[in-house]
Amino acid sequence: MVCVNVERLRGAAGGIYKHMGAVEEEAAVVADCLVEAHLTGHDSHGVKSIRLYGDQMARGLLEFNLPTTMEVERDLPAMAMLNGNYGAGHY
Repeated sequence: MVCVNVERLRGAAGGIYKHMGAVEEEAAVVADCLVEAHLTGHDSHGVKSIRLYGDQMARGLLEFNLPTTMEVERDLPAMAMLNGNYGAGHY
């Protein structure tokens, strides 16, 4: 088992997402979500997905628009319909 400092892991994950095209805030939110998932035992949704996303983007199998833009399609009193435009769902 490899032990890594949590803050270093967040920084590395955020840096990778910035390199992929995310803006600072977006990269930090995505990194936080992935690290938290990993720390709570949801490894399949944690930091290991960074490599999967990167590989799939490089091979043209995943369309991931970074930075993420979101539009409100419908805004109702009890719900909203959002369009994430193929951005990072974490954000």
